[in-house]
Amino acid sequence: MSLDADVVDWDNMAARFYDNRPFPKEVEPECLLVKPDAVNHPEHYTVGPVEVIDIIRQQQGSAVEFHYEAALLKYVLRWRYKNGLEDLEKARVYLDWLIEHTRQGG
Repeated sequence: MSLDADVVDWDNMAARFYDNRPFPKEVEPECLLVKPDAVNHPEHYTVGPVEVIDIIRQQQGSAVEFHYEAALLKYVLRWRYKNGLEDLEKARVYLDWLIEHTRQGG
C-alpha cells in the first residue's frame, strides 16, 4: 500500500485509530504504536481479557494482601540484580494496591 496522501484513505485510518482497530502494517505510524506496559498491564499476565491479578483477587478475597506483600518484597529485593527501575515501579504498584486494600478494610 502506498503512503501517498492521494492514495491512502486517511478518514479510514483515523477511524481505525479511534475505534482501536489495527492499522495495516504498511501505514502504521510509529507514534501510534501501543507500547506494552510491563509495569501496570504486563502482557504475559493476561489471560484473554482478564489479568491474572484480577483472578487472584477474586480467589483470595481478603487474603490477597499476602500476595501483594510477597510480590512487593520480591521486586524490592531483586531490583538491583534483574530489571532495575522497572522492578521498583512494579514494587510501587503492589505497595499502592496493598495500601488501597488496607484503606478499604481488607
